[in-house]
Amino acid sequence: MKKIIVALIILPFVESLSVVNDHFPNETFRKWVNYDGNNLHGKLLAVNTNTARVQIKSTHPVNQIFWYSISKLSSRDQNYVSTRSNNSNALQNNLYNNEFYDTIPNKNWKFYDLRHCDVSLDVNYTKLSNVPSHFQYDHKTGRLKSCILYLWNNPSYDKNISHMIRDFNFRPRGEKLQTRGKNFTDGILANIQVLHYLGVTPADFMKLRWFFSAEDFAFFPEKIYKFLGVLDKVSTKFNETELFHKRHVRGIPIILYWKDRGELKSRWSNFYISFNGQIRMSQSYTKIIYLKTGG
Repeated sequence: MKKIIVALIILPFVESLSVVNDHFPNETFRKWVNYDGNNLHGKLLAVNTNTARVQIKSTHPVNQIFWYSISKLSSRDQNYVSTRSNNSNALQNNLYNNEFYDTIPNKNWKFYDLRHCDVSLDVNYTKLSNVPSHFQYDHKTGRLKSCILYLWNNPSYDKNISHMIRDFNFRPRGEKLQTRGKNFTDGILANIQVLHYLGVTPADFMKLRWFFSAEDFAFFPEKIYKFLGVLDKVSTKFNETELFHKRHVRGIPIILYWKDRGELKSRWSNFYISFNGQIRMSQSYTKIIYLKTGG
């Protein structure tokens, strides 16, 4: 117990002895969110590039000044810090320089502010509406019973997109990819395929990687869908009409997240099957991403 108390007293002192490169006396108070989704109200005071930590003054839920690891912040707040660091100019000057991207170590990497991202997405909803196939209807009620949505039936879909993920070389939020309790392969495949189906090209992915982390693509893709203007909402509620009759049958993919034996998994749904007007649910979902329908 004595060792723990001593450590708590010494750590802030050690931090103060390190070289603090940037001070920010005029920053405003704002909402901060960490990697786990916890948030507080506070303002940035300083950045220590030697330890890759920020000094924050918080007013809620606690009133205190403390140091915190940049790698544990959300990607949005990492971007915020990077734009205010004196070192950010060197990074901004290298935007889209692939040689720079591939050689800078993860510990020195900072994601760029989204205001510099020039990727846009213009979804052809009429074209997507022709992708679903194998429609079957109830001969008495006329109600749709089933249909299939294969993303690769979109004529512009490149089936090799899944093999390009290694070339995209998405960077983690910190020095190492955070995948504990999560199936990274499922998530990255599902969202790369859906984004490409909607119209994101390999060249676009090479740009998006400067702004979004590997974890964003796999586990928090709603950030990317929102930026590209195609996110409708995120929910845990399963609504057959909203999901299948307004989206799936019109060629709009459905992205599902659920827990399987403690592991977070995800996929896009390719089959719609209704039994007597009811969907048979085999599990509850932790997150359902509803994309826009185009009107």
